[in-house]
Amino acid sequence: MQKNFTLVELIVGFGIIAILAALTGGLCLRARTEARKAKCLANLRQIGAFHFLYANRNGGRFCPAYDDHFNQWDSSGNYKKGGILAEFFGEEANANASVVFACPEAQNVFWKKQKFAPRYHGYGYNYLLSFASQSDMPPRYRSVKIGQIDNPCRVVMLADAACFMDAETPGPTSFLYNTTSKRGGYADFRHGGAAAAFYVDGHAATQREKHHPPSEKFSDRIGYLSDGDEAYIPFSRR
Repeated sequence: MQKNFTLVELIVGFGIIAILAALTGGLCLRARTEARKAKCLANLRQIGAFHFLYANRNGGRFCPAYDDHFNQWDSSGNYKKGGILAEFFGEEANANASVVFACPEAQNVFWKKQKFAPRYHGYGYNYLLSFASQSDMPPRYRSVKIGQIDNPCRVVMLADAACFMDAETPGPTSFLYNTTSKRGGYADFRHGGAAAAFYVDGHAATQREKHHPPSEKFSDRIGYLSDGDEAYIPFSRR
């Protein structure tokens, strides 16, 4: 005997299906978010290894943030290929630069919204590891050596980063500036409220605690990694 469903039964059935779809969609979204975060941490560990190898082959000195020709550590001057690190390690590093040097979450945050964004972006490099102070721009290099770092487990080398193109528009940056500089780049807490970071002692981790957000509109996402400069300053001036 064939049963005809009543309108109420159909509504209840569709409601159950909608709830199950929403729950499944939420789980899939969280799984994708966690996968991108894991890939981001893996990227940071690999880029950090490049920085350590560069330093080991250059008297313990960290890679410069950029050179006299304004090639950056992560990209060339025209953004068409990898920068100082990739050039230093050759063709294989250059071939992988567009993947390794790019945060997977930044693809959603920047690439899909800003056509100008370069291929190699997503991570900021602690500017003070490169020049030791904001006045030490090329050609007045005063580079930092690994052995000089006072608190390597606390001093960040690399992290998810962002700057502001204007008051309403966050964009990519290759640099992290210290808190008291009041400059961008900032840490970008784009992994579900967490920022991925790699530290001078070699560990990678995510951080949810943000400090001094520069924009009320983006206060839930962009800020500094420490209240003062302790996450950025490599060593105390003596």
